[in-house]
Amino acid sequence: ALRRLHDGDTFSLVTFANDVTCAFEPAELSDHTRRVVQSALQEIEAGGRTALCGGLELGLEKVAARKQDTNLVLLLSDGQANVGQTDIEAVGHRGYQARQRDVIVSTVGVGADYNEALMVEIATQGGGRFYHVLDAAQIGAYMAGELGEVAALAARDATLHLDVPVGAALFPLSSAYLAQQSGGQATVSLGDIPSDLELEVPIRLTLPAQPAPSKLSVEGSLTYRSPAGNHLSAQLNRVTVRFVDPAAFGKREGVVVPVAERVLGQMRSANVLGVSRAMAMGKGTAEAQQRADAELAALREYAALLGEERGAEEVQAMEAEFAQLRAVPVAAKMAVSRAFAQQRGARKFDVDKG
Repeated sequence: ALRRLHDGDTFSLVTFANDVTCAFEPAELSDHTRRVVQSALQEIEAGGRTALCGGLELGLEKVAARKQDTNLVLLLSDGQANVGQTDIEAVGHRGYQARQRDVIVSTVGVGADYNEALMVEIATQGGGRFYHVLDAAQIGAYMAGELGEVAALAARDATLHLDVPVGAALFPLSSAYLAQQSGGQATVSLGDIPSDLELEVPIRLTLPAQPAPSKLSVEGSLTYRSPAGNHLSAQLNRVTVRFVDPAAFGKREGVVVPVAERVLGQMRSANVLGVSRAMAMGKGTAEAQQRADAELAALREYAALLGEERGAEEVQAMEAEFAQLRAVPVAAKMAVSRAFAQQRGARKFDVDKG
């Protein structure tokens, strides 16, 4: 992964077990410092418990001491956080605070014994990405891949600005994208976007009822900073909704069905992440089961747009996925990883090993 960094980049290495240690203080990379870092890596051994929050905090502290134009904290763990702060919201908030200070926080979970909901929470709040790898042989590819993503950003602080009708309510289906609304103005924060990455950001918009044949429109713009620091914007295509009497409404082949299928996939991903988070936060299974039942009901209602048979298939598939979240640790981590990748646009860097 060091080969992805350039001479002059600043690098630091923090380890966490029972205690938290800075194994390599922040320094500019050169041929000499690379050799020192490699020596430091050879001295690191697994052992003890997992002071994950402390490790994250020290990593953020080291970044703050030597901030650059682009700043990444990459958190790697193969175990459950069990020393210091372990509450999922409290630890995730550290990622949110970093994001407010222009620091990206991404996470890599290794094996089958880490808390995937916690790692997703940190990456989501930190504006970064979460990756699941099965064994140590994959770590290098994913660390190098994420370093490459951050080093080749196409847009910084990308934000959707939408003019919505008065009385409308807007929110993204994914918690990875923060939304704010005031009257007829809404913004959706997309964060930093790597080059050659396509993002799909489904947004739910509830419109106030109107008599037929009224029309309401949504339009806006995308603003962002280029890698050179220039502030740029692009207009969005206007979307117009025409109101009809209920008896006149129907699905249109080639227009509604493909859109509904894409949205359904995003809803499934959001449901997996939501239930995984509820399971991690709940004192028992009752809260998670309640969340799963609510998600299945919403999925069933939306899937009905594609027909009764398709709706039943989607709900059955989701029920099986929820069962895996509870019973099979590896399957749960893979399901959460797929869901996060679909919602946030994370890539696979080791296609041979999954």
